[in-house]
Amino acid sequence: MLAARRALVRVRLEQQDFPAARALAESCLALARELHGTEDARAARDLVALANVALAEDRAEEAAALLGEATRLTERAPAPDPEDLAAIASAQAS
Repeated sequence: MLAARRALVRVRLEQQDFPAARALAESCLALARELHGTEDARAARDLVALANVALAEDRAEEAAALLGEATRLTERAPAPDPEDLAAIASAQAS
């Protein structure tokens, strides 16, 4: 269910439906935190997705804060997920 929502975030971003993308990204983040806890690195990909929405909406400061949180969570993980690290690096380069 979470994977399908994450895919839909990307679709809505491509369609430039930013309100829908934001709502979906926020729901993914909430679900990831509910499932894994607020300090779990598995929420990093949802923080990155939300940061990408913020960037699309020209909200650079919000995006930077979200990417900072994603980075912090990922760095604290015992074994960071390479996909999460790549997603953060890609979003920061945007």
